[in-house]
Amino acid sequence: MLTYSQSILLGAIQGISELFPISSLGHSVLLSPLFGLSVGQHDPYFLTFLVATHTATATVLFLFFIKDWQRIISGLFRSLKTRRISPSDSDAKLGWLLIITTVPAGILGLLFEENLKSLFASPQLVAFILILNGILLYIAELLRKKSENNNFQLGSNDRIAKLTWLQGIKVGVLQCIALVPGFSRTGATIAGSLLIRFRESFFMCHIVISICYCNTR
Repeated sequence: MLTYSQSILLGAIQGISELFPISSLGHSVLLSPLFGLSVGQHDPYFLTFLVATHTATATVLFLFFIKDWQRIISGLFRSLKTRRISPSDSDAKLGWLLIITTVPAGILGLLFEENLKSLFASPQLVAFILILNGILLYIAELLRKKSENNNFQLGSNDRIAKLTWLQGIKVGVLQCIALVPGFSRTGATIAGSLLIRFRESFFMCHIVISICYCNTR
């Protein structure tokens, strides 16, 4: 069973690494044996604890972006009330895009839940996947530089809302790799957004993070 000091340490690792595209989940799995922590990674409670830390992070991010969420949620209710998404209602469109991007990971997470659980007890595999995550980030950096060369400019939430439904699904599909500990949700979202030649991914990925902690299940 985790001690209070071990819980605080793992919680700190999760909280610090969550905001960077380095896989907070992968580091939580990997650093436990490196620090010599007897946390029982094969036990069911370990995964429950990791989900709890992600829930805490999601709550903090939700509160940090509370004004954005208020607009988005209001937009969703407006679209449900009118049964249509107004072309000028970027908040409603953004809300539905966020929902769509989480669907692929949610479905795969439910289908392969038991298979994914076994990965949380394999630090060696997670270490290898962290290397692959580094390669993904390098590819994302190359795409970012290419977008700069093509004079893509940063825009507002309105530009994010102009994503097509298909583009949203593409970002969601790539984000599915973050179901595997070691791949970063932030990094996958950034890479997916850059693959569709869209540079507002940083803002979008942090909103997605705040509702996608379920990807760790």
